[in-house]
Amino acid sequence: IPYSMGVNVGSYANTARGSLTQGKSISGASWKTGTARSVDDITRANPGVVTTTSNHGYSTGDFVWISGVSGMTQINDRAFRVVKTGNKTFTLESWNGSSWSAVKTRSTDGYSSYSSGGTIQPCQVSDCSVVVTANGHGLSNSDYVYITGVSGMTQINNAATTTDPSRYVQGYRVANVTTNTYSIGYNGASWGSYSSGGTSYCGQDGCEYRVFVNQDGDVRRLNSSTCVSERTGSNAYTSTYTSSSKVGRNYPAASDQGDNGCPSSQLTPLSASRSSLHTLINNMAVGGSTAGQIGMAWGWYSISPSFNAMWPSSSAGALNDDDILKAVVFMTDGEFNTPYCSGVIAQDSGSGSGGTQDHISCNATNGDPFTQTLALCSAIKAQGIIIYTVGFSVASGGQAANVMAQCATSADYAFLP
Repeated sequence: IPYSMGVNVGSYANTARGSLTQGKSISGASWKTGTARSVDDITRANPGVVTTTSNHGYSTGDFVWISGVSGMTQINDRAFRVVKTGNKTFTLESWNGSSWSAVKTRSTDGYSSYSSGGTIQPCQVSDCSVVVTANGHGLSNSDYVYITGVSGMTQINNAATTTDPSRYVQGYRVANVTTNTYSIGYNGASWGSYSSGGTSYCGQDGCEYRVFVNQDGDVRRLNSSTCVSERTGSNAYTSTYTSSSKVGRNYPAASDQGDNGCPSSQLTPLSASRSSLHTLINNMAVGGSTAGQIGMAWGWYSISPSFNAMWPSSSAGALNDDDILKAVVFMTDGEFNTPYCSGVIAQDSGSGSGGTQDHISCNATNGDPFTQTLALCSAIKAQGIIIYTVGFSVASGGQAANVMAQCATSADYAFLP
């Protein structure tokens, strides 16, 4: 069972952590609605009064975007709520973070005099952001989404790579959600018009892509993998099969941002072929951080009869059979620095667990990985399974050495070469 920042279960991934939610086709994207009107005048008053060149047709509570005004440029490129005062006049309200308040356009409020021009465009939602149509998208308000492949309004597409300098936005937090639509919090006034195509990918744990706020406070997107993380909940420290309790997904660091990705070496089920095991071992490469608790868990699962449905052959024998000796040989560098929260390396992970840009802004769901490992060891030994521990470059007397000693069946089964 090779492991580093997780265990690569390869073709067993869907069985182990469940199938991932795929993207939904986008059929439309627009922020506008209704008819645009031209500005004739804006007074400097409390509140300022906007006059249009023709009947505007707006109602109190409508949302508009104003652009192209000369003189009173402070009013440009902003979303407002309308308060109708006449067929050609209305005042404006802006959102202050908690409520709508009247827009005061006096000089003392920092506004210049209106000179000329300006366009008023009605919007679909209150912040005049783009509304995307993707039937059955499955999102909820405040979820994150990753958008790609849109033609026409190409500016809506999120960065194809994490280092694309032209598109730094890696995902959007959605609002105004209906069954088939959602808004993305970005206005499209300077963007092209949607013409066709595009895919909307949910960004939650369990989706093909993970979009989240990282430890640095930025929106980050990571791809899914065939690696897995810890199982959480009531079966975190049991060998219950995954048909009733899946293990955690794993969204590893992007390959262009470091070397803490999902290891290429995949687990191999129980085998009587020494040559195939030697090949696996010889092909292992050094790299990545250490999630010892995940490695220990899969060492247990691989010899547990409750997991036999996962393997195509060479299933594990029964527990407590006098003719079968069951043992886990656990080898580690003792770092134990990589616990997870919601499929991503947690913000309270230890040194050496990758960059903070790839850590999610929540603490490990199962807590400290040393503590997790000891809980697993206790459960394994309770089933009569022998545990050998081997710590490479682990200093005696330290936390890692103590965990190795406590985890092993007895002191005679713990080695620090």
